[in-house]
Amino acid sequence: MDRYLWGRLRHQVGRTIALLVGIGVATASFVVLTGAARTTQLRTVGAVGRSYRSAYDILVRPKGSVTRLERSRGLVRPNYLSGIFGGISLGQYHEIEHLAGVEVAAPIAMIGYIVPRVTMDLALPSGVGNGQRVLYRVDNTWVYDRGLSRAADASGFAYVTRSALSTPLEIGPQGITTSEIVGGRQIPVCRYAGTQQGTGPFAASVRTFVGCYSPVTSGDQPAVVTVWSFPLLLAAIDPVAEARLVGLKKAMVSGRYLRAGDTLTAVDEGGTPGESVPVLSPTQPYLDQQLRQVIWRLPASAASAVLRAPLTPATAQRRFGATPGTLIGRAAVTADTAYRDLLADVASANPNSSGAGSIDSIWTPGPVGYAVAKGGLLLPRTVSNPQSIWAGALYQNGYLPAPLPSDDVQFRKLTVHQFATRSGELAPPVLHTVGEFNPARLPGFSALSAVPLETYAPPVAAPGNAAAGRALHGQDLLPSSNLGGYLQPPPLMLTTLSALSALSAHFPRAIAAKPISVIRIRVAGVHGVDPLSRARVNAVATQIAAKTGLSVDITLGSSPAPQKVLLPAGKFGRPALVLREDWSKKGVAVEVLDAVDRTSVLLFLLVLAVCALLVANAASAAVRARRTELGVLACVGWRNGKLFTAVFAEVGLIGLAASVVGAVVALPLSAAFGLSASPARAAIAVPVATVLTMLAGIAPAWRAARSQPAAAVRPAVMPSRRAHAPRSLPGLAVTNLLRAPGRSLIGALSLAIGICALTLLLAFTLAFRGQVVGTLLGDAIAVQTRRVDYVSAVVTVVIGAAAVADVLYLNIRERVAEFATLRAIGWREATLGRLVTLEGAGMGMTGSVAGAGSGLALAAAFSGSLHAGLIIAAVLAAVAGVVIATLAAILPARLLGRLAGPQALAQE
Repeated sequence: MDRYLWGRLRHQVGRTIALLVGIGVATASFVVLTGAARTTQLRTVGAVGRSYRSAYDILVRPKGSVTRLERSRGLVRPNYLSGIFGGISLGQYHEIEHLAGVEVAAPIAMIGYIVPRVTMDLALPSGVGNGQRVLYRVDNTWVYDRGLSRAADASGFAYVTRSALSTPLEIGPQGITTSEIVGGRQIPVCRYAGTQQGTGPFAASVRTFVGCYSPVTSGDQPAVVTVWSFPLLLAAIDPVAEARLVGLKKAMVSGRYLRAGDTLTAVDEGGTPGESVPVLSPTQPYLDQQLRQVIWRLPASAASAVLRAPLTPATAQRRFGATPGTLIGRAAVTADTAYRDLLADVASANPNSSGAGSIDSIWTPGPVGYAVAKGGLLLPRTVSNPQSIWAGALYQNGYLPAPLPSDDVQFRKLTVHQFATRSGELAPPVLHTVGEFNPARLPGFSALSAVPLETYAPPVAAPGNAAAGRALHGQDLLPSSNLGGYLQPPPLMLTTLSALSALSAHFPRAIAAKPISVIRIRVAGVHGVDPLSRARVNAVATQIAAKTGLSVDITLGSSPAPQKVLLPAGKFGRPALVLREDWSKKGVAVEVLDAVDRTSVLLFLLVLAVCALLVANAASAAVRARRTELGVLACVGWRNGKLFTAVFAEVGLIGLAASVVGAVVALPLSAAFGLSASPARAAIAVPVATVLTMLAGIAPAWRAARSQPAAAVRPAVMPSRRAHAPRSLPGLAVTNLLRAPGRSLIGALSLAIGICALTLLLAFTLAFRGQVVGTLLGDAIAVQTRRVDYVSAVVTVVIGAAAVADVLYLNIRERVAEFATLRAIGWREATLGRLVTLEGAGMGMTGSVAGAGSGLALAAAFSGSLHAGLIIAAVLAAVAGVVIATLAAILPARLLGRLAGPQALAQE
């Protein structure tokens, strides 16, 4: 048997080499292409909720921004925007918004806190009673944390006299001095702060107000002025995307909506050139804070003491802060009231109040860190921030009058970015409100659970914790003006990405080269949390992770996940509180994997399948060509099993040798293309290709085992079933194909498989931009096309075309006498060549139409609709198949003269 097999391989060396090349190419292609099939995928674990869908389905954050606690518990923290300032480039955003399946991509670029100032005037009685002069003191207390925190601020002092006052216009080294005219003499009574450096942002010398009034001189109403430093979290958005995602434009109550092209505009701030920043402002600030004021009239001795030493911010608190007096009134200013006054100032691009709407610095807070106690209790870690973050050359006394709650316990590290002047521009930019919106008008808005840009759930007392419940009186805990506090107000002061780019020139360190903090994605075709919708969301999330490398969270089906938080006691009276904070449980847990794309592997297997058809056809042709030999072997006593073994072993040896060669060649080839084809994968390909080759050889070997002596005289091909002779060259081509229908069917089927795959890829690319989600056998499946998939489809088509050429070659070999006869009776060589080419075109048309039709049907069934793009893809694939098959027929046609010469007729 061994000698027989070796003799057969040597005797048909051409056929052996052809099979070796075909199988080797298929094996090498499989190994190389599977090396290119590794892709980034998302593994989703867990059950998705059945009813909830927020405004967006996917949350994209910068790489590394997901905290360890979020990752370990599968959560998204409330205030997830706090602490994320940039990390996503504009290029990545535009790439994401154009991905297949993305309906809306809405970015948020967190800029940071700005702290504009608004002055609050508290009017005092203008009279002085029975005396000549009077001194008023106004004690200021900031109340927040639902009344639990009470921070006593520096007092304000107003000196009122019946005498005339004199104030020079120039500012001296010690500031401005106001003098009272008594008996023709000018006695200093008020000295306002000069340019001396203060001792800190929370020092009384920086925060104390002093004022002197006389009804004789000006007639001004006596008042104490308090500066309310108002922290506002500024963010940049895409107005069009935000309107589509959350309906922000419908929430407008005054002014106009932002336009995408809105940017900084030049203004004149009292003779100093500057720029204004267009913003949308909310109707209320969502801060829990009050300024409570108590008005005292101090004794006459205190007023007389002012004549001996003037009032100054540095000394007034020390001299008169604890002086008993007569209570004459109380007042309270809420954050809402102060905010409305601020909006009135910034409504014009030229604020008329010092610091109102001014962006002289930007503060960026970091995220909160947690320790985890027994039972999963979260313990926020406290931090310290230096007072230097409030310092700046643009501020009087060198420090911003920082909001006093920012002197409370800190949980976030703050970074300050000061205004950087450019040539010819000395004034910092100012806010300019182009319109106001009411967040309560947004769909699904709740003051306690959501704001337009992020999940925001203020904590409440933890169930079962009576102390926290009594302290909060059943209310939730809201943010204050503490920039480093545990709670942060949401970003509600909104500008445009265009303005952000212009603003970066003034704050180059605050606004990063990758300015976007998060992108919220709504996926097209998602109608709930059904399997098909989930598959669509997962497909888009996979694309984003693969193309950008950003952190991706699937929020579809997310639900509240209450966490217990032990908030440490504050500095100004708030006790430690055990709170329940609603974090968001993601619909599924997401893990980025480096995995093999199943769709690509399926296409690569088609390469081997078409190769198996090529082997089956070649083996069948060998059996048919050796029918005389096999018949003689049967006559001399070879049993059916021995005949089967002879053919089967021959095919198996060729398959084994070819697969080994192909696998070995694939390794350096993969390395040359920079692909990860491991020796292990190459080793696996050898038995796979060998088994497929042997399976393809079973049918021919079975036919060989049934050989009979009569086979030696049986014709090689079937006679035509047509009753009349064909009258045209195409008709004769069809007749010739029908004479060996099995062989012709194998050629057409080989090409049809490749054309079917190519049709599907073209359909998904043209109709669905490279990705489609559909159902298969009741399961939702997402398919994404990649360049390597097209390579595998093309390889499959090429091998199919090779099968067509092989069929034509075998036909010519078995009909050499017939072609020689036609040449002898006068047929031209060109006519015979056209006949063979038409046979190839006919086989190609049959396979291409069948493959394109099958691909069209599969694509339509998978996607659930018949798009025009699907039909175009099918037509293109079918035309390509016919053209390739026709070109493949040229080689056998050119070999016709060499095979069907006069010697063939002589042999016949």
